[in-house]
Amino acid sequence: MPLLDATAETHAFDVLSLVESILENPRPVLFAQLDRLKGETVAALKAQGVEYEARMEELEKLEWPKPNRDFIYETFNAFADKHPWVGEENIAPKSVAREILERFCSFHDYVRDYGLQRAEGVLLRYLSDAYRTFNQSVPAAFRTPEVEDLLASLGGLVRTVDSSLLEEWEELRAPGEPSAPREPARAARPRDPAADPRAFAARIRAELHRLLGALARRDWEEALAALRDNPSSDTPEWTAERLAAELEPYFQEHGRIEVTPAARNPHNTVLTPVGGRQWEAQQRLIDPEGDEDFAIFVRIDLSQPLAPGQENAPLIELLRVGR
Repeated sequence: MPLLDATAETHAFDVLSLVESILENPRPVLFAQLDRLKGETVAALKAQGVEYEARMEELEKLEWPKPNRDFIYETFNAFADKHPWVGEENIAPKSVAREILERFCSFHDYVRDYGLQRAEGVLLRYLSDAYRTFNQSVPAAFRTPEVEDLLASLGGLVRTVDSSLLEEWEELRAPGEPSAPREPARAARPRDPAADPRAFAARIRAELHRLLGALARRDWEEALAALRDNPSSDTPEWTAERLAAELEPYFQEHGRIEVTPAARNPHNTVLTPVGGRQWEAQQRLIDPEGDEDFAIFVRIDLSQPLAPGQENAPLIELLRVGR
């Protein structure tokens, strides 16, 4: 990690790539990535008039996406040379969590995009492992605000997945075995999301990034899912139709919302306390022209205690999208 360029726009994603490289390969997901890449490559080569045999040779060279491939292999080999106990273990560069977060995807968008309906449990378990490893393995000295935001986004991604999938991977891990009896849940006081100000700010940015990605894709249902279920009484109800109308002026003027790594920069999000355990936040929209004249405006209201089980649900209430 000290060898990474901390000033690079992709630094947080590069840290995540190091984390992913020490995880077990989720093969169904990686093969789906490779199949997609082969299909795109064949189409491009055909358009260029490349002969069949030459196309097949090119396909043999393809791998699933491996960001920072050479850097990861070279640094791992140098490490292994000095630490013989590494033995036959090898590093495994890949980009699953990184690809999802870079594309501002939801879990279900990614499953649908790659046709992973039969491998949802594999994907969920991998993302959970990635979050746990990211959280436990990255030293505090390397946790820049961007790294913290990416970690919060990954944690939020895992939390939003339907709980039935958790039961599915338990079945995958022990097929045919009866589930262990569950003890009755003890009444517990929900933890305060704002108890750690830094973690709270990272969580709000992560929630805004989820909303931002959905709005960029014009996925109104996903955008609604990114909002708080029980907003304050004075917050009007949002519908898919109302969201589309709210974003129409922006799209008329700018065409699309940019969702590059630059959009995740913490300076694009402003979180302001307004008293009484309430906050307002703005997420700047990055447009192709660089005007940055539109923003998402939201409110976070923790003046009333959260209901049990709601501490991991979205906290943001959408006020408006505009100048």
